[in-house]
Amino acid sequence: MKGSYNLSKNQAIKLQNDKKKEIDLALHKYADKFNDEKRILENERQKQLDQVTTREEITEVQKNFESKLNQKSFGIPK
Repeated sequence: MKGSYNLSKNQAIKLQNDKKKEIDLALHKYADKFNDEKRILENERQKQLDQVTTREEITEVQKNFESKLNQKSFGIPK
């Protein structure tokens, strides 16, 4: 079906650039959500660290933080 889309070169370039902008916007939105969620988890971890004293407790808090961070999909299917 060659010729079924009769776009000029400029129209094709504009369409391609529009798609790139759409993808870029989605990536920025994902990055913002990831950073927000990570910041919340880091604040939670810091509050827990402020309440513990032993090395074992600190290690446990860190493991829990890493586990929660790894479980987050942030809107992206795993």
